[in-house]
Amino acid sequence: MKILKDKSILITGSNRGIGKAMVELCASQGANIWANARKFNENFEKECALISTDYGVVVTPLYF
Repeated sequence: MKILKDKSILITGSNRGIGKAMVELCASQGANIWANARKFNENFEKECALISTDYGVVVTPLYF
């Protein structure tokens, strides 16, 4: 049972460390995620796409 199925979550500091781990954990539980980072990063974009594919959720990179 995915406890966050169909929920939307904003996670700041998603590019590394705890924020990055939270993106993967929440995605694994079915949440769609707005993943925030400070600056555009091509690797971050790829990781978000990979997580989206792996868990069948939407992970949208967001920069501010």
